[in-house]
Amino acid sequence: MFIKRTIQCIRQEGILRTFKKVLYQFYYIFLLLARSCKKLDPVYAYKKWKWARSDRMFDAAWMIQTTGDIPLHKLAIDSENIQHGIRYGPTPRGTFSKMMQHLDVMNLAYESFTFLDLGSGKGRALFLASERPFRRVIGVEFAKELVVATQKNIRRYQNPNQRCFQFEVVCEDVTHYALPVENLVIFIYNAFDALIVNTVLDRIEYSLQEHPRHIIILYLNAVHDAVLEQRTMFEKIVAKEAFSIYGHFSGEGWKQ
Repeated sequence: MFIKRTIQCIRQEGILRTFKKVLYQFYYIFLLLARSCKKLDPVYAYKKWKWARSDRMFDAAWMIQTTGDIPLHKLAIDSENIQHGIRYGPTPRGTFSKMMQHLDVMNLAYESFTFLDLGSGKGRALFLASERPFRRVIGVEFAKELVVATQKNIRRYQNPNQRCFQFEVVCEDVTHYALPVENLVIFIYNAFDALIVNTVLDRIEYSLQEHPRHIIILYLNAVHDAVLEQRTMFEKIVAKEAFSIYGHFSGEGWKQ
């Protein structure tokens, strides 16, 4: 499989770019194994490698960098809400794909929706979402370094499966961000605690009252799922162990 993909890449992009991609991939695999083996647990090292392999390969294939966990205290964040934030961690590809498959089954009219990631980190979810034909994809992130990393990734990202090409990343606290007045698929990957979840939901509901429209919330690693369940404006559409999906639909026009 690896050899077949390499030959295909050489034909499409040339030897030099293919060599860079392969080198990039092996570099991150080496780093992962080196960090895991520090625990002197070969089984743990193998599991970590297996879990992260597809994510590392995604970065390597498209010459971007979205991997790695980063504590917030190591980032430049000008916000009083830093104490309510969760460390940076990239969105798991496999789980995100399962969430999007539910939207596919719903026959969502992607062209009528904007994808909005609240707490977007280095942009992994933005790139994954761009494989659907959204109007545009927007990331909101309050750590300046992560915004810069996302902007760099956007410049480098080239994926033949990409169907949305309009990216935007905003350096702002999500509690201050003014929601776009358009149909939204809002993605949250346990980026903040229950207090901020409540504040964000208040802003979403106020925006809906002012400008009725369709809004879907994708909540991955739904630690504070009970907070959303208490909101009467949103109906729980999907309930899984790893994620929940909520929807508010204002009439017709959200299906293809």
